[in-house]
Amino acid sequence: MRTLYIFIFICLSFGAFSQSVWTPIDTKSLPSLPVDEFGKIPTKYRAFELSVPDIKAALKNAPMEDAFSRSAAETTISIPMPDGRLETFVVWESPIMEAELAAKFPNIKSYKGYQVNNQYNTTRITLTSEGLFAAVSTNEGMIYVDPYATKAAKEYIAYYTSDDVELSHANALLCGTNDKELHEIRAKMPKWGLQNRSTGTTTELRKYRLALSCA
Repeated sequence: MRTLYIFIFICLSFGAFSQSVWTPIDTKSLPSLPVDEFGKIPTKYRAFELSVPDIKAALKNAPMEDAFSRSAAETTISIPMPDGRLETFVVWESPIMEAELAAKFPNIKSYKGYQVNNQYNTTRITLTSEGLFAAVSTNEGMIYVDPYATKAAKEYIAYYTSDDVELSHANALLCGTNDKELHEIRAKMPKWGLQNRSTGTTTELRKYRLALSCA
């Protein structure tokens, strides 16, 4: 009987572990939509199907940033990578709007977190009525996870921003800065703005007000 209980426990544990809100899919199975329904499609990406109700349920349990503690119960979710892997992240809710404004748009939530097996990889996540949007900062580059198209409810793509190239602009002369020259100038300048961080355990959470207009 004891052996039977252990077997059942292993099966249930394996089943819970193997389940994920993300399902890898073949890019050929992505829906065909009108051109105006697409965003910019990167040159390289992996496609996934997302269970939106499940990801919402998981994020609903995420602790607030000002109450987050590693000693408290952690909320973890998986995020797809451009190579097809699913990585686990510890996340907490990190509001970016004032309480009054957030009350007017309850469907807009923002989160932040770090990768379980590499805490230097961090993420910012936004969940809206348009879907989930994630940005993951890694040593290999910035990763985006976006809806495949504006009206694709379940299909998502994961890609490095370096692969999100507008081919028509690849050889065009664009207005901007010369990064190499900018880095050389900065190397000769004193490093202003550095602050001495406290060695204590208290973290100060600062909130800023921003007015943004987009045309």
